[in-house]
Amino acid sequence: MISAVTIRFFQFYSVTSANAHPFDHKLIGEIIMALIKKLEKIEKQRNSAHDEVEGAYTIFTDSKGNKILQIDTYGSTNRQLKGKVSQSIQLSKESAKELLNIILNQLLV
Repeated sequence: MISAVTIRFFQFYSVTSANAHPFDHKLIGEIIMALIKKLEKIEKQRNSAHDEVEGAYTIFTDSKGNKILQIDTYGSTNRQLKGKVSQSIQLSKESAKELLNIILNQLLV
């Protein structure tokens, strides 16, 4: 099961038009984040490799004392907002163990 939340970043600016709201805003980007609780293998009819992008990770402790691994990916080099995080995926200790098992037993064999 994957739970996800979308965080929207807005740029607020003053509007001088008499008919407009005193402050207007424009959506400048989104980060889709998901904390993966469990990984389930599925079979797909069609698969294709995605374009390569840069990535980064961090490990932090949440408010309940659980360690979380967060992997961020950045958009392609021709993206409008260069260097902006495109996706963030978070792994709990349990889901990280599952992923490590998949990598060791299925990817690296």
